[in-house]
Amino acid sequence: MIQSVLFVCTGNTCRSPMAVALLRKGQQRAPIPWMAQIEVRSAGTHAVSGTPASSFACRAMEASGLDLTQHRASLLTSDLVKWADLILTMTLEHTSSIRQHFPEGHFKTFPLAVYAGMSGDVDDPTPDESAYERCAEQLATCIYKLIVILEQS
Repeated sequence: MIQSVLFVCTGNTCRSPMAVALLRKGQQRAPIPWMAQIEVRSAGTHAVSGTPASSFACRAMEASGLDLTQHRASLLTSDLVKWADLILTMTLEHTSSIRQHFPEGHFKTFPLAVYAGMSGDVDDPTPDESAYERCAEQLATCIYKLIVILEQS
């Protein structure tokens, strides 16, 4: 049974913290009690630790009633890779990087969209606010499908 999920993007200021917020919201609504016990964190392959979530990401999550203002970026480390039972990345490139630099994460690291039964990457939401809104919608779809998969495991 999966007890810890780590979402990974590049800077850990938008996609991965948005995914954490959406999964935590889903955990509160899940009918299976153990879902609420899954620990969820995020990190970035090139994060500057302590950087806040981007203002556009904060606004995109506000539309779903979620708050990212307390988020601070974390750099992906070997300890985080070891901590996680499941590592879900925003792109195939992130997955490849983790598998190359952290061999201990090889068999538990997957692109989020692929793991959720979809295809492609969760695109970087730059350059404008509407891109963040589209990214939030894409993440919400992935997270909904992820919750169904986790509930069935």
